[in-house]
Amino acid sequence: MKPTTIALAFVCVALAGTAAAKTYIDNEKTVAQDCSKDPEATIVGNGNKLTFTGTCAAITVAGNENTVTIASVKVLDVPGNGNKVTADATDQVSVPGNRNQVGWKKGLSDKKAKLSDSGNDNKISQPK
Repeated sequence: MKPTTIALAFVCVALAGTAAAKTYIDNEKTVAQDCSKDPEATIVGNGNKLTFTGTCAAITVAGNENTVTIASVKVLDVPGNGNKVTADATDQVSVPGNRNQVGWKKGLSDKKAKLSDSGNDNKISQPK
């Protein structure tokens, strides 16, 4: 194999491993994402309705007043404000934002998700 062919193959493999999170910057949109195709998402827009199917690696809800429904996510981070987020399963929930409603039904890998709530006036629950 020629050195240029080897170098090109290396660059292609390196770029394939650097997929970025899909970012939603629009406002007042209804969106669905299949996490088997795009495993990470960042929401910076406001007033959106988003649905995530499959198992997501990470979802960050940095925008405000979004309604987010998630099948399963390993790491959920909600630094935005006034969001309503529900997940069927998750391993980790972090809520540094304020006035958010976050709920999940079960742990993804473990029985219980790890929780961090450093924001104010959040309602975080694990409904039965």
